Amino acid sequence: MKKNVLIIGAGGVAQVVAHKCAQHNDILGDIAIASRNVAKCEQIITSVHEKKQSKSARKINGSCT
Repeated sequence: MKKNVLIIGAGGVAQVVAHKCAQHNDILGDIAIASRNVAKCEQIITSVHEKKQSKSARKINGSCT
């Protein structure tokens, strides 16, 4: 069973974590990013998609909390 990932915050460390989780998404499930700044979440999501680091098609979501 794959474990979904929730990343809280959208700073520099969150970006590194998101990229590493995307690299290992054959083991991990969906990735969600929660932050007060939706634009930063979207930047991280775009960066992960642009680098095409995902091994399989999984969802990466961003939201403002």
